[in-house]
Amino acid sequence: MKNIFTLLLMSFVVVAHAQFDLGMNYMYSSPKGILGQNIQPVHSVVISGTGRLNANPQFFLGGEISFGTYANQKQPQTYISPEDGLATTTDVDFSSNIYNYHVVAGYNLTHCTAVVPYVNMKIGASSFNTNIVIQDPEDHDSCSPLDEENVFRDAAFSAGAGAGLKIDASAIFKRADKGSWWFDFSADYLWGTSLDYINVKYLNPAEPGPNDFVRAVSAKFVHLHSQHIHEHQIAQVYTSNISLLNFKVGVVKTFGGCR
Repeated sequence: MKNIFTLLLMSFVVVAHAQFDLGMNYMYSSPKGILGQNIQPVHSVVISGTGRLNANPQFFLGGEISFGTYANQKQPQTYISPEDGLATTTDVDFSSNIYNYHVVAGYNLTHCTAVVPYVNMKIGASSFNTNIVIQDPEDHDSCSPLDEENVFRDAAFSAGAGAGLKIDASAIFKRADKGSWWFDFSADYLWGTSLDYINVKYLNPAEPGPNDFVRAVSAKFVHLHSQHIHEHQIAQVYTSNISLLNFKVGVVKTFGGCR
Protein backbone atom coordinates (compact mmCIF):
# COMPACT_ATOMS: atom_id res chain seq x y z
CA MET A 1 0.00 0.00 0.00
CA LYS A 2 2.99 2.35 0.37
CA ASN A 3 3.17 2.75 -3.41
CA ILE A 4 -0.48 3.82 -3.48
CA PHE A 5 0.09 6.50 -0.86
CA THR A 6 3.14 7.70 -2.83
CA LEU A 7 0.99 8.08 -5.95
CA LEU A 8 -1.64 9.97 -3.97
CA LEU A 9 1.00 12.31 -2.55
CA MET A 10 2.42 12.97 -6.01
CA SER A 11 -1.07 13.77 -7.27
CA PHE A 12 -1.64 16.34 -4.55
CA VAL A 13 1.77 17.93 -5.19
CA VAL A 14 0.88 18.38 -8.87
CA VAL A 15 -2.33 20.22 -8.03
CA ALA A 16 -1.10 22.04 -4.92
CA HIS A 17 -1.33 25.46 -6.55
CA ALA A 18 -4.62 24.86 -8.32
CA GLN A 19 -8.23 25.06 -7.20
CA PHE A 20 -8.86 22.30 -4.68
CA ASP A 21 -11.99 20.19 -4.06
CA LEU A 22 -12.55 18.10 -0.94
CA GLY A 23 -15.38 15.57 -1.09
CA MET A 24 -17.13 13.17 1.27
CA ASN A 25 -19.60 10.60 -0.04
CA TYR A 26 -21.66 7.61 0.96
CA MET A 27 -21.13 4.77 -1.51
CA TYR A 28 -23.33 1.73 -2.17
CA SER A 29 -21.52 -1.02 -4.06
CA SER A 30 -23.33 -3.85 -5.78
CA PRO A 31 -20.98 -6.84 -6.33
CA LYS A 32 -21.25 -8.46 -9.75
CA GLY A 33 -20.28 -11.79 -11.30
CA ILE A 34 -18.84 -14.46 -9.03
CA LEU A 35 -18.12 -11.84 -6.38
CA GLY A 36 -21.83 -10.97 -6.34
CA GLN A 37 -22.69 -14.62 -5.74
CA ASN A 38 -20.43 -14.76 -2.71
CA ILE A 39 -20.69 -11.49 -0.79
CA GLN A 40 -23.33 -8.99 0.21
CA PRO A 41 -23.55 -5.34 -0.99
CA VAL A 42 -20.91 -2.99 0.40
CA HIS A 43 -21.66 0.23 2.31
CA SER A 44 -18.74 2.67 2.33
CA VAL A 45 -17.53 6.14 3.27
CA VAL A 46 -15.43 7.85 0.59
CA ILE A 47 -13.03 10.77 1.09
CA SER A 48 -11.56 12.41 -1.99
CA GLY A 49 -9.31 15.32 -2.77
CA THR A 50 -8.79 16.71 -6.27
CA GLY A 51 -7.29 19.82 -7.83
CA ARG A 52 -8.01 21.48 -11.14
CA LEU A 53 -5.08 21.99 -13.42
CA ASN A 54 -4.04 25.60 -14.07
CA ALA A 55 -3.49 24.87 -17.75
CA ASN A 56 -7.11 23.71 -18.15
CA PRO A 57 -9.42 24.08 -15.11
CA GLN A 58 -11.85 21.50 -16.48
CA PHE A 59 -9.29 18.74 -15.90
CA PHE A 60 -8.87 17.52 -12.32
CA LEU A 61 -6.42 15.14 -10.63
CA GLY A 62 -6.18 13.78 -7.12
CA GLY A 63 -6.86 10.80 -4.89
CA GLU A 64 -9.69 8.85 -3.30
CA ILE A 65 -9.77 6.60 -0.23
CA SER A 66 -12.78 4.56 0.88
CA PHE A 67 -13.65 2.21 3.72
CA GLY A 68 -16.66 -0.10 3.53
CA THR A 69 -18.18 -3.19 5.10
CA TYR A 70 -19.98 -6.10 3.47
CA ALA A 71 -20.59 -8.25 6.55
CA ASN A 72 -20.87 -7.75 10.28
CA GLN A 73 -22.56 -10.71 11.88
CA LYS A 74 -22.46 -13.30 14.64
CA GLN A 75 -22.67 -17.00 13.78
CA PRO A 76 -22.99 -19.89 16.28
CA GLN A 77 -20.60 -22.72 15.41
CA THR A 78 -20.30 -26.24 16.82
CA TYR A 79 -16.97 -28.05 17.08
CA ILE A 80 -16.59 -31.79 17.70
CA SER A 81 -13.60 -32.71 19.82
CA PRO A 82 -11.30 -35.33 18.22
CA GLU A 83 -10.49 -36.57 21.73
CA ASP A 84 -13.87 -37.66 23.03
CA GLY A 85 -16.41 -36.61 20.40
CA LEU A 86 -17.99 -33.99 22.68
CA ALA A 87 -19.55 -30.95 21.01
CA THR A 88 -18.64 -27.37 21.89
CA THR A 89 -20.89 -24.55 20.65
CA THR A 90 -19.87 -20.90 20.72
CA ASP A 91 -20.47 -17.66 18.84
CA VAL A 92 -18.07 -16.46 16.16
CA ASP A 93 -18.07 -12.77 15.15
CA PHE A 94 -17.26 -11.90 11.54
CA SER A 95 -16.44 -8.36 10.39
CA SER A 96 -15.61 -8.12 6.68
CA ASN A 97 -14.37 -4.84 5.21
CA ILE A 98 -13.09 -3.42 1.93
CA TYR A 99 -10.49 -0.65 1.61
CA ASN A 100 -9.90 1.17 -1.69
CA TYR A 101 -6.94 3.45 -2.52
CA HIS A 102 -7.05 5.15 -5.91
CA VAL A 103 -5.49 7.94 -7.92
CA VAL A 104 -8.30 9.80 -9.72
CA ALA A 105 -8.31 11.82 -12.95
CA GLY A 106 -11.32 13.40 -14.62
CA TYR A 107 -12.83 16.09 -16.78
CA ASN A 108 -15.66 18.51 -16.04
CA LEU A 109 -17.86 18.85 -19.13
CA THR A 110 -18.77 22.44 -18.17
CA HIS A 111 -17.00 25.13 -16.16
CA CYS A 112 -18.40 27.54 -13.56
CA THR A 113 -22.03 26.52 -14.18
CA ALA A 114 -24.74 25.65 -11.67
CA VAL A 115 -24.74 22.04 -12.85
CA VAL A 116 -21.43 20.38 -13.76
CA PRO A 117 -21.48 16.93 -15.37
CA TYR A 118 -18.16 15.09 -15.31
CA VAL A 119 -16.41 11.86 -16.21
CA ASN A 120 -13.56 10.25 -14.31
CA MET A 121 -11.29 7.24 -14.05
CA LYS A 122 -9.23 5.80 -11.23
CA ILE A 123 -6.43 3.32 -10.68
CA GLY A 124 -4.96 1.82 -7.53
CA ALA A 125 -5.58 -1.10 -5.18
CA SER A 126 -8.35 -2.73 -3.15
CA SER A 127 -7.95 -4.74 0.04
CA PHE A 128 -10.48 -7.22 1.47
CA ASN A 129 -10.16 -7.88 5.21
CA THR A 130 -12.10 -10.13 7.58
CA ASN A 131 -11.67 -10.07 11.34
CA ILE A 132 -12.85 -13.29 13.02
CA VAL A 133 -13.34 -13.40 16.80
CA ILE A 134 -14.17 -16.70 18.51
CA GLN A 135 -16.03 -16.13 21.77
CA ASP A 136 -14.95 -18.13 24.82
CA PRO A 137 -17.43 -21.04 25.04
CA GLU A 138 -19.44 -21.56 28.21
CA ASP A 139 -18.75 -25.30 27.95
CA HIS A 140 -15.63 -26.03 30.00
CA ASP A 141 -15.57 -29.79 29.41
CA SER A 142 -14.27 -29.96 25.84
CA CYS A 143 -12.48 -27.47 23.51
CA SER A 144 -11.37 -23.90 24.10
CA PRO A 145 -9.95 -21.60 21.40
CA LEU A 146 -6.29 -20.63 21.52
CA ASP A 147 -6.64 -18.29 18.52
CA GLU A 148 -9.51 -16.13 19.74
CA GLU A 149 -8.93 -13.53 17.02
CA ASN A 150 -7.98 -14.23 13.42
CA VAL A 151 -7.47 -11.73 10.60
CA PHE A 152 -7.61 -12.72 6.93
CA ARG A 153 -6.67 -10.21 4.24
CA ASP A 154 -5.71 -9.99 0.60
CA ALA A 155 -5.18 -7.11 -1.85
CA ALA A 156 -5.33 -6.71 -5.62
CA PHE A 157 -4.97 -4.14 -8.37
CA SER A 158 -8.19 -2.29 -9.20
CA ALA A 159 -9.31 0.38 -11.67
CA GLY A 160 -12.58 2.03 -12.57
CA ALA A 161 -14.38 4.56 -14.71
CA GLY A 162 -17.63 6.47 -14.28
CA ALA A 163 -19.58 9.68 -14.56
CA GLY A 164 -21.31 12.08 -12.23
CA LEU A 165 -23.10 15.34 -11.68
CA LYS A 166 -22.35 18.21 -9.31
CA ILE A 167 -25.07 20.73 -8.42
CA ASP A 168 -24.12 24.10 -6.96
CA ALA A 169 -25.69 24.42 -3.51
CA SER A 170 -26.27 28.15 -4.15
CA ALA A 171 -28.85 27.20 -6.77
CA ILE A 172 -30.95 25.72 -3.93
CA PHE A 173 -29.79 27.64 -0.86
CA LYS A 174 -29.50 31.35 -1.66
CA ARG A 175 -27.21 32.07 1.29
CA ALA A 176 -24.58 29.63 0.04
CA ASP A 177 -21.63 31.16 -1.80
CA LYS A 178 -21.64 30.44 -5.52
CA GLY A 179 -19.23 27.69 -6.49
CA SER A 180 -18.31 26.90 -2.88
CA TRP A 181 -20.48 23.87 -1.95
CA TRP A 182 -21.79 21.18 -4.29
CA PHE A 183 -24.13 18.21 -4.09
CA ASP A 184 -22.38 15.29 -5.77
CA PHE A 185 -24.01 12.27 -7.47
CA SER A 186 -22.04 9.68 -9.42
CA ALA A 187 -21.75 6.07 -10.53
CA ASP A 188 -18.76 4.01 -11.62
CA TYR A 189 -17.69 0.45 -12.31
CA LEU A 190 -14.69 -0.93 -10.44
CA TRP A 191 -12.79 -3.90 -11.85
CA GLY A 192 -9.82 -5.66 -10.30
CA THR A 193 -7.58 -8.68 -10.54
CA SER A 194 -8.22 -11.88 -8.61
CA LEU A 195 -8.01 -11.94 -4.82
CA ASP A 196 -9.01 -14.21 -1.93
CA TYR A 197 -11.66 -13.26 0.62
CA ILE A 198 -13.81 -14.76 3.36
CA ASN A 199 -17.36 -15.64 2.35
CA VAL A 200 -19.76 -14.93 5.21
CA LYS A 201 -22.85 -15.16 3.03
CA TYR A 202 -22.92 -18.96 3.31
CA LEU A 203 -21.55 -19.98 6.70
CA ASN A 204 -24.00 -22.79 7.39
CA PRO A 205 -22.55 -26.08 6.02
CA ALA A 206 -26.11 -27.26 5.40
CA GLU A 207 -26.64 -24.32 3.01
CA PRO A 208 -23.63 -24.29 0.64
CA GLY A 209 -23.20 -21.45 -1.81
CA PRO A 210 -23.12 -21.71 -5.61
CA ASN A 211 -19.30 -21.73 -5.78
CA ASP A 212 -16.67 -24.06 -4.32
CA PHE A 213 -14.30 -22.53 -1.80
CA VAL A 214 -10.57 -22.75 -2.45
CA ARG A 215 -9.44 -23.49 1.09
CA ALA A 216 -10.54 -23.37 4.71
CA VAL A 217 -9.55 -21.01 7.53
CA SER A 218 -8.82 -22.90 10.73
CA ALA A 219 -8.12 -21.88 14.32
CA LYS A 220 -6.22 -23.67 17.05
CA PHE A 221 -8.15 -25.16 19.97
CA VAL A 222 -7.03 -27.01 23.08
CA HIS A 223 -8.85 -29.87 24.79
CA LEU A 224 -9.30 -28.72 28.38
CA HIS A 225 -8.64 -32.10 29.95
CA SER A 226 -5.94 -33.66 27.77
CA GLN A 227 -4.37 -30.31 26.71
CA HIS A 228 -4.22 -31.71 23.17
CA ILE A 229 -3.90 -28.88 20.63
CA HIS A 230 -5.84 -29.31 17.39
CA GLU A 231 -7.60 -27.21 14.72
CA HIS A 232 -11.22 -26.59 13.73
CA GLN A 233 -12.48 -24.96 10.53
CA ILE A 234 -14.10 -21.58 11.16
CA ALA A 235 -14.56 -20.11 7.66
CA GLN A 236 -14.02 -20.66 3.95
CA VAL A 237 -11.89 -18.71 1.49
CA TYR A 238 -13.21 -17.89 -1.98
CA THR A 239 -11.42 -16.29 -4.92
CA SER A 240 -12.63 -14.16 -7.83
CA ASN A 241 -11.96 -10.93 -9.68
CA ILE A 242 -13.10 -7.64 -8.17
CA SER A 243 -16.32 -6.51 -9.84
CA LEU A 244 -18.33 -3.72 -8.21
CA LEU A 245 -20.93 -1.28 -9.50
CA ASN A 246 -20.72 1.81 -7.28
CA PHE A 247 -23.28 4.55 -6.61
CA LYS A 248 -22.19 7.62 -4.64
CA VAL A 249 -23.95 10.59 -3.10
CA GLY A 250 -22.32 13.32 -1.03
CA VAL A 251 -21.02 16.86 -0.83
CA VAL A 252 -17.98 18.63 -2.24
CA LYS A 253 -16.31 21.72 -0.81
CA THR A 254 -14.40 23.89 -3.30
CA PHE A 255 -11.52 26.00 -2.04
CA GLY A 256 -10.53 28.96 -4.18
CA GLY A 257 -13.84 29.65 -5.88
CA CYS A 258 -14.59 29.32 -9.57
CA ARG A 259 -11.87 30.69 -11.84
